[in-house]
Amino acid sequence: MKERDKLIEGATRCLEERGYAHTTARDIAQTSGANLASIGYHFGSKDALLVETMLEATADWADKLRHALADDVPREGYETLWQRAIELLDVHRPVFVANIEAFAQAERRPRLRQALADAQETARLELARWLAEATLPPAKQRAVGAFYLTLLTGLILQHLIDPERAPTAEMLTEALHAVPGACRRMPPLTLRQALLIVDAVNGLSSTDRLAKTQLLAQEVAAVIALGRPEIWAADGCALLCMIEAWTTCQRLAVIDAAERFWACSEGGYEEGLRAVGLLSGS
Repeated sequence: MKERDKLIEGATRCLEERGYAHTTARDIAQTSGANLASIGYHFGSKDALLVETMLEATADWADKLRHALADDVPREGYETLWQRAIELLDVHRPVFVANIEAFAQAERRPRLRQALADAQETARLELARWLAEATLPPAKQRAVGAFYLTLLTGLILQHLIDPERAPTAEMLTEALHAVPGACRRMPPLTLRQALLIVDAVNGLSSTDRLAKTQLLAQEVAAVIALGRPEIWAADGCALLCMIEAWTTCQRLAVIDAAERFWACSEGGYEEGLRAVGLLSGS
């Protein structure tokens, strides 16, 4: 194992056992078996090493959240996101406690404060890329990321202090439903667009849900090309533009509805499309 990796591993164990405030450079060197001077060589300072360790653990937590949304279509309001955040909190609890300790120390440690500030901005932008609609201006996409980061950090703090009375995933989702416009429903589709969607989803061979979201527009275009383009032209072009603007979660919701359509053997096309939510109205 490389010296840098040994230090990260040792710092992780120290954070779990001692917390941020009570971990010294000697503790890390002793736990990792690395040379004390190597902390300065690889990271510049003990604080920088501990922040890097916390960022790696937080990135692992975030990656599991991304996979949760890829593996399970969330309800409006991203109930899956909140539920997995709570479940994974227990796995990474020592790291999040250490994060809180670090924030308390940051007021008098400029370099630590800057590192944490940069990490927050990275989280805002990552959440924006993940959850905001692609058609929004960059400033609004960032605002969406900031909104979800605020909710996630507040949720984490409450569960660390009082898990029994902290908001549940269902409670938070219901609260978002109560805020007008906070959650978008299934994107509205015409009958022709819904038919294009179900035919396209039926042609997706990948079993990976995230891969399906990335291939959806390509498969819709293929369905249009194989049929009579003059019939699908207006609806098809509009649908391709809509798919480009949908978030990953919206694409997952549409794909899930189309798969439910094919699993249902009763009723006609239009009736079935309405039953799974791909068509609205009566």
